[in-house]
Parts: sequence; structure tokens; C-alpha cells
Amino acid sequence: GTVHFSSNLILHDVLYIPTFTFNLISISKLVSSNNYELIFSSTSCVLQETNNHVKIGIVEARHGLYHLIPNQIPTKAANSIITHPQCNTIPIDLWHFRMGHPSTERLQCMRNY
Repeated sequence: GTVHFSSNLILHDVLYIPTFTFNLISISKLVSSNNYELIFSSTSCVLQETNNHVKIGIVEARHGLYHLIPNQIPTKAANSIITHPQCNTIPIDLWHFRMGHPSTERLQCMRNY
């Protein structure tokens, strides 16, 4: 079947096991069939499109497993206002996670130093 997490995140060829109490996603299937990439840290993971680095969702680490947070999956409208330069810079989202989740304003302020 097909699962729609949001307009940006749609999984195809999903298997359903009625007696299984957890939803598992194969990382290799996710990145190979959807052109996504994952950026892992010890506490979370960012799911984004490979070509334009548009953020698809945030995955939170809990008890050794990464849990997709449904209410933090951005919509296409939210992603459309984000621009990404085509140069060899590190995305601000990555710095956001590396620096302990400071606000965008604080990251931009720190950029000057």
C-alpha cells in the first residue's frame, strides 16, 4: 500500500502486518526510492531531499531508536519559502542540530563571529 505522512513524505509499497504493534521504516528503502538523505546526530535526525536540501521531517532519538515526529513534518508551503544557496556551505539546519537547537536568529548572530 501507500502511506501519506504529508504532501512531501509519501511511502509506496508499504507492507501491513495487523498483529505488529510498531511502524518500522527501512532507511535504505526510504533513501533509495525517494531521493532523500538523512543527517544523523546522537539525539535526532533530519530527513531532507537530496537535490535541494528541503527539509521533509525531523526524527527524534529515543531509547536507541529514531522516531518520526508527525507534527514536525513541514508542508510544501512552508518549504517553498526556504531558499538554499547552490554553493559548498553547510545548511543552517545542520548547525541548528550541532549547536544544541538554538534559534535561527541566534545562529545568524553567531555567524558574524
